[in-house]
Amino acid sequence: MLLPFANGASVRRGTVQAAWALGLPVIMTPPAADEPAIVGGENCLLVRGAEAGAWAAAFERLLTDRELEALLRGGSLRTAADFSWARLAGEHLDLYDRLLARST
Repeated sequence: MLLPFANGASVRRGTVQAAWALGLPVIMTPPAADEPAIVGGENCLLVRGAEAGAWAAAFERLLTDRELEALLRGGSLRTAADFSWARLAGEHLDLYDRLLARST
């Protein structure tokens, strides 16, 4: 999936989350601010700027390097798991349990 964001990538963007959840290899612009979950070469390829040639080169690299494609697909799925509803719900329940334990 190509995601050329004018103001930088973010894990709060639904398109990034959807691409990862589907296990797609992602090519996107770097984040404008620190986003530890976005790791170039692990769960995406990062392309700086809007130059069409840079985007085409990244896309060609992905199409011709099957190991890279598999690496990015796996990274997408692993990253998506970090943002799953089951994980987030579990973290909320743990927080509530800790807060309730302090109040008793």
